[in-house]
Amino acid sequence: MKPTRRALRRHHRQRMIRHALRTYALRWWKDDPDVQRRCALRLYNNLAKCSCWMCGNPRRYEGRLTRQEVQQLQAAAMERA
Repeated sequence: MKPTRRALRRHHRQRMIRHALRTYALRWWKDDPDVQRRCALRLYNNLAKCSCWMCGNPRRYEGRLTRQEVQQLQAAAMERA
């Protein structure tokens, strides 16, 4: 059967728009649902508000390893043992 990539992509887009509405509607926007919808459509693709140390990449500010790097290091340790 052919994979339903378009349907999945549409599903994730709608899910992220709903998430943007829930996350930001209570903070910034007025009670007008039209304004909320327009702002959510603008922000759904990148929900990070800024690049400060709280919102940005933890590796950049705290020096933590990414999940893939931790898994690779654990796999390498398992091979050596």
